[in-house]
Amino acid sequence: MRSLNTFFYTYCIFCLGLSRLAEQVLRRYYRTPSAVKFLALLFLSSLPLTFIAAIVVIAIAGIWYSGYQLSEIQTEIKLTFLLAFRINLFLHCINSIVYFFKQLREKQLEAEELKRAQIQAQLQQIKTQINPHFLFNNLNVLASLIMNKSEEANQFIESFSEVYRYILKNQEQELVSLKDELKVMDLYIFLLKKRFAEAIKFNISFDEHHLENTFIVPATLQILIENAIKHNIASSSKPLSIDIVINSNTLMVRNNHQPKQTLEKSSQIGLKSINQQYKIICGKEITVKNQDDYFEITLPVLKVENYEVFNH
Repeated sequence: MRSLNTFFYTYCIFCLGLSRLAEQVLRRYYRTPSAVKFLALLFLSSLPLTFIAAIVVIAIAGIWYSGYQLSEIQTEIKLTFLLAFRINLFLHCINSIVYFFKQLREKQLEAEELKRAQIQAQLQQIKTQINPHFLFNNLNVLASLIMNKSEEANQFIESFSEVYRYILKNQEQELVSLKDELKVMDLYIFLLKKRFAEAIKFNISFDEHHLENTFIVPATLQILIENAIKHNIASSSKPLSIDIVINSNTLMVRNNHQPKQTLEKSSQIGLKSINQQYKIICGKEITVKNQDDYFEITLPVLKVENYEVFNH
């Protein structure tokens, strides 16, 4: 019966192929939300195919190839059918494990995609809230400049239009170049200085080589600066000082802590949304330090070689 054993191994491979074929057919023509029903139907549909395969193996290996009579291999036939059932059950167990693993992975990916969409929508909502305030505040400053100094008004209009164009252009992007963001920040700081004069001070520190292929979530700096202005006193007698420090791995934004006297507690939606966005994109979180004399936020900076591939 050595030849029968040889064909038996071929038969096992054949059974596995039939099981996979049955799965593909069921996936295409039978839709059910129940995984248990699908796997039960898969087992029942592959069982007859397995028995047919067993009959083919017996016919070829036992009767035609080895020359046995049917009456001589009745015990082997019974054992083969029993073994066929066991093999089918074993393969079905493996198939079920693979199936549930795939389902679990698909659910995880769907959940991550949903979470990503929710965070992006939330961050987009914050950006939309910032833009009208940004527009309104700067139009007020512009009106004042037009009435007093027309030359400064022209410079203000140019900077304002450049910043607003940049915001609108990049608000749908997942990442923006840190180098571009800092260029726009110079214009943005110019606008803020016209609005607050000596009531606000900026200090930006970085090395040029740290900006190569370096990206951050769009509007992050704007949100953090607006957050500092919103929650702290900024006056000529008590100026608000904002430091931005960039190194190879992080971007730190710090301001002196002089909170406004308000009964309204900050919801920190902006910080939470930025944090979630970074967790989704790079698996890292922002760091927040809230001390008596300063408030500091540290963001991870992302090194991306191919920006176009990432955003698409």
